[in-house]
Amino acid sequence: MRILLFHGYSLYGSGSNDYIAGLTRGLVRQGHEVHLLCQDRNPAGSDFVDAVGRWRAGRLRVERVRWPGRCTAYVPDIGGLLPVYVTGHFPGYQARPFPQLTEGQVAEYLAANTAAVRDVISLAEPDYALANHLVMGPAILARALPSRVPYAVRVHQSALEQIVRPHVWRFGGYARQGLALADVVLVGSGQAAEELWEVMRQPDLPARTRLLPPGAEFAVHRVRPPGNRGDSGDAHPDIPRLSLAGHRK
Repeated sequence: MRILLFHGYSLYGSGSNDYIAGLTRGLVRQGHEVHLLCQDRNPAGSDFVDAVGRWRAGRLRVERVRWPGRCTAYVPDIGGLLPVYVTGHFPGYQARPFPQLTEGQVAEYLAANTAAVRDVISLAEPDYALANHLVMGPAILARALPSRVPYAVRVHQSALEQIVRPHVWRFGGYARQGLALADVVLVGSGQAAEELWEVMRQPDLPARTRLLPPGAEFAVHRVRPPGNRGDSGDAHPDIPRLSLAGHRK
């Protein structure tokens, strides 16, 4: 399967960055072809990236770095201004929290990434797509993907609690746009699902929500002994765990 992933940030240094890196690595190991849009300064340094795509003078150029090739990482040209959820150090970028952006800067960020996704679609013709975070990835996929390409949204608490909830009047519309066309909305816990439903207030959203705890790579993480485990994927009576059975192709 050819899968498009939109992340928009680095591939290391935070929970959601590590999540998308681990997900990409896992998909590649399973034999899928992955096309990952990110803002990592050196994507070729990740062991799962086989080619890197960049835009020069508005045209996409892809450079192969190793064979065989199953993952291409693309770095859209966003002009150096990186919208973020929390303040921090982002080498090579002028990082600015979403609420501090002007409407023009938000529009430019959306337009640059939407155009980049369309270029990747023309090149890769993906079968499925996933947006990591509640904003702005889902809105970008909703604008860029043709109707034949279904997509999922992976919700993390950082975007929901730091940006959308306190600024729902400004960013809630982007989140709703991205969620409205998503086949599946993935959450890590029942609490996260309830918070999402409360903020978004979309009647059909619970039916499309699936519980998918983050998971772990056992080559990197150690398993705690029984009776000493936190459970971020708590059960919820209204949320089935993710199942591909009967899922629309």
